[in-house]
Amino acid sequence: MLLKSWLALNLSFTALPALSLLNTLPVHAEAQEEEQQGRIRVYSSTGSVWNGSDPLSIQVEGADGIAFDDESFVLTKGADKYEIRDNHIVLKEGMTASEGDEIEVQATSSWYEPEELLWNENLETDNSLIPSVSGKYCLSHSTTKARHGSKSGTTTHTNVKDGMWSGTINSKGTLVFWYYDPATEAELDADALAARTNPTFDQMKFGMTINNYPDFLFGVAILASGDKGPGGSTMSVQQRMAYATNYTVRYGGNWNSTNIQRSEGWHKMEVKVTDQGASMKIDGQDVCLKDSDTPLVISGVKNINKAGFATNWGDKKEVVEFMEDHHFIDDVYIVKPDVESPHTTRTTLNIQVRTGEASQDEKDLDDSLQAAQALEWNALSAADQATAEALILARVRAVAAEGVEVSLTTSDWKAPVNGTVANPEGTPGQITFSLTFSKNGLTKDSNSM
Repeated sequence: MLLKSWLALNLSFTALPALSLLNTLPVHAEAQEEEQQGRIRVYSSTGSVWNGSDPLSIQVEGADGIAFDDESFVLTKGADKYEIRDNHIVLKEGMTASEGDEIEVQATSSWYEPEELLWNENLETDNSLIPSVSGKYCLSHSTTKARHGSKSGTTTHTNVKDGMWSGTINSKGTLVFWYYDPATEAELDADALAARTNPTFDQMKFGMTINNYPDFLFGVAILASGDKGPGGSTMSVQQRMAYATNYTVRYGGNWNSTNIQRSEGWHKMEVKVTDQGASMKIDGQDVCLKDSDTPLVISGVKNINKAGFATNWGDKKEVVEFMEDHHFIDDVYIVKPDVESPHTTRTTLNIQVRTGEASQDEKDLDDSLQAAQALEWNALSAADQATAEALILARVRAVAAEGVEVSLTTSDWKAPVNGTVANPEGTPGQITFSLTFSKNGLTKDSNSM
């Protein structure tokens, strides 16, 4: 399990320092770190052991500030009985998991470093974007689905106004975002959509925009009655509903269907902005207008002043039915124009299948971690690092399950400073630490971030 904790040591002028927890031991949504190569880690939702039956989630994560470009997983051991589906390890049909089965996963990851980026938004932090109108935060940071971490962005049907924005960018560069499209049968059936009573579908749209909605919008759209097609054309209901089948780009104020059909899953959407204009790719394929094989270049967009999430307008039942918490965007970033390609590395994850008694040991480790999470830290005295560490260990060991050993590693220590006449409260200290829980050869490591 990944775990981070920040403890503050507060000194008054005359008293011993008091130890207090600034935030109560937050736990990573999934995960046990298994191996780190460079700045990338690969982990599973149950650590280094698995019961062999429930689908096992695997992910990679990186150091603060990096942006993931792409990743893939292959089994280099255990592929005779197990396979990977949608970033989960599953038991093959007709196979039986056995005690001690060994599985090795190789993850190939590519990423950009913080200094190679103009903007990086992973959507893990609520209210991280700038609304067009103060108080109108119209993007939900959802835990329903995420490509990395625990959250992604989805459109909303309430409190909406002109989307959510980055700060000022003012540069050329490449905007990248990952779009999860459910591409359900109901969404793609243009005839059925057109047959609905009064099919206005007002603002049934979701994607990313550059500078301003009319300038550039790229994603999925089922058009409203007042929307204009290529060249500003007025469209029939059937023509508007036909936009449901392909990905859409808006520029010059008009909506255009592209050559790429919608499909289920996460898709990499790229917009490269140069002196010539904006060109696009979806999963590496050049974006053209529908029925064309010439890559589209939008000459009206030659600079990224700002980028934003294009969300729906108004409280519409169709938005809830089709878009909200069904379509998602994650891992959004803008790469600087002089950066040519991402970094790439391979990391491995080793897992052992444990059944029977081993599963109880794993449960004891999980219970110990949860008990540590629930601890409250109030008014504990600690004058130095050793005392602080001893107090933390004593508290955690007292709530750990029987037979579970706990160790602590301090990664950062800032000593408190005694108060003075000028500063009677003194200066708080700080300790950053990680915990390790172990029992009968099984280990769950925390990680201070």
